[in-house]
Amino acid sequence: MRVMINKAQTDPKRIVFTEGEEGKILRESRGEVQKSINILEFIAGESRRFGGETKFPLERDTLEITAQGLVELNEGGFVHRFYTDDHMMFQAVSNDRAGADVTDVTLFAPWDSAYPGGAAERAAWRRRLQARTFTWSGLPEYRRFWFGDEAESQDPVSFWEDLHDDRDGVPDRRIFQTCMLFARELPGEGRELLLAIEQESEGEAVSHELMIGVPLEVGEFRA
Repeated sequence: MRVMINKAQTDPKRIVFTEGEEGKILRESRGEVQKSINILEFIAGESRRFGGETKFPLERDTLEITAQGLVELNEGGFVHRFYTDDHMMFQAVSNDRAGADVTDVTLFAPWDSAYPGGAAERAAWRRRLQARTFTWSGLPEYRRFWFGDEAESQDPVSFWEDLHDDRDGVPDRRIFQTCMLFARELPGEGRELLLAIEQESEGEAVSHELMIGVPLEVGEFRA
């Protein structure tokens, strides 16, 4: 999501929680991120687990977090996002704003980004978001993951994300996003995700983004 993230303040602090349940780890690490930039360490990367079967590129074990976002979903949940300068996105979904009751953790990497040339291209992209399957150059076919793939067409999800790239706790900007999540199954009960997004920052141009992701388990990272 290269158009989303500006470089944050330097002098990051390393905070490592090596034990505990997923919700506890996120709650404590989020409390620190409110005041400082954080570092995430990956212990057993999903891409390594599935080898060449996945398109997800995790080639290092440490991610320096330089910005974070918060999404408040209409149905009452919250999405906590943590970004690096090269646009990796660590995402945790929780039932509460504090991030204590975590239900899902994923890691996404940018795959492609483009600016639509006009209304026709935006309409074509929205049809792709609504479709049962998604294909793109260099990628296999992914099937709709949100809402299931039974319906031929499904409206995507839209929300505002508040972005922070400094330590004052005040949002620096807001980004409106319309997106759909697709997935494909991998050997050994694994899954790879594809997040397709149309986004628009306040006062900025619309862009279309693709991100490849994998679900994470609590034992695979330290925050």
